[in-house]
Amino acid sequence: MQISIGTDNIMANSPDLFEELRYLYRISRVIDNQQLIEAKSLLKMITINAAKNFELENDIGSIKKGKYANFITINLNDPNFYVHPLEIQDIYRLIVQRTKSSNILKTIYRGKVVFERN
Repeated sequence: MQISIGTDNIMANSPDLFEELRYLYRISRVIDNQQLIEAKSLLKMITINAAKNFELENDIGSIKKGKYANFITINLNDPNFYVHPLEIQDIYRLIVQRTKSSNILKTIYRGKVVFERN
């Protein structure tokens, strides 16, 4: 089984997957600099790995023909994402460290827009 993460602590905190990602990314650098959790690995933990752990990888977890279209779009032009110059290899780290729920433009679930920010 691969590691997957989520937000199941609603009694103590408001669930915020982006905060969970940010925390794990940063704490891995404090605890053991030899065992860093990379941003791309964290994103896999909330997508591909989670789908595999629930035996849903044939339907969700990645973007592929025949799978449900479940994804969000974010606005990388928002000020909190500003980096000059933006290097493609930094995109995962940027998403993990700086994304807030207010950056979500759309949520697509099973191919239908279920949330859209005006």
